[in-house]
This record gives sequence, C-alpha cells and structure tokens, in this order.
Amino acid sequence: MRNVVSALFATLQVTSRAEAVVRARDAGLGGAAPGLGVAPG
Repeated sequence: MRNVVSALFATLQVTSRAEAVVRARDAGLGGAAPGLGVAPG
C-alpha cells in the first residue's frame, strides 16, 4: 500500500497527505460534506 501512496504523491507532485488535500481543494474537489456546514438560523 505504501508504494501505491508514494506513486500517487509523485503523480500529484506532492510530498504529504496534507499537501495532496490542499491540491485537491484548490482543484475544486472534496468540498464540505452535506450537513456539516453552518446550521441555518
């Protein structure tokens, strides 16, 4: 599994999971899950 993650990080040109998350968010992926936002009111 470690090799798969390393290959993915290399493809994304990142060095950590946190950096991969930032990259995904910048690309418009992985927004807040429904129901986890601010409560209306």
